[in-house]
Amino acid sequence: MLPLSFLGNAPSLFVFFCHAFKNNMKITDLDKEIKKKIVSDRQKEYGDYQYNFTILAELFTLILAPNLKKKLKPHQVGQLMMTLKLFRSTKGYKADNYHDLSIYNDMTFDLHKKDIDKNDKNR
Repeated sequence: MLPLSFLGNAPSLFVFFCHAFKNNMKITDLDKEIKKKIVSDRQKEYGDYQYNFTILAELFTLILAPNLKKKLKPHQVGQLMMTLKLFRSTKGYKADNYHDLSIYNDMTFDLHKKDIDKNDKNR
C-alpha cells in the first residue's frame, strides 16, 4: 500500500484513489483523474488557469519590461511556474511540487498548442 504522503496535502484524493482501486481503474486513467481533481480544486480556489496565466503574462511583462524584447505569452507563464516547482523540488521532497509540476506541464502544453494553432490559422 502506498503511504498517504504521496498525495501531499490532498486527503480527498485518497478517497478517490480507494474508489478507483475498487473499480479496477487503470493507472493511466487514475493519474488523469487525480490531475483533473487537483485542477478542479485549484480552479475553485484560484480561478481559471488560462485567464490567470494571461493576467500573469501581462504582469510579468510589466515587471520585466526593461529586460524583454517581446511580451510574455500565457504558456511562458506555465514554463516559469514549472521552473519554480522544479526548483522547489531541489530543496527537499514535497509531493505537492511534483503534482503541480505535472499539472503545470499539462496546462502549458494546452496553452502552447492553442497559441500555435491560432498562429497557424492567422497565416
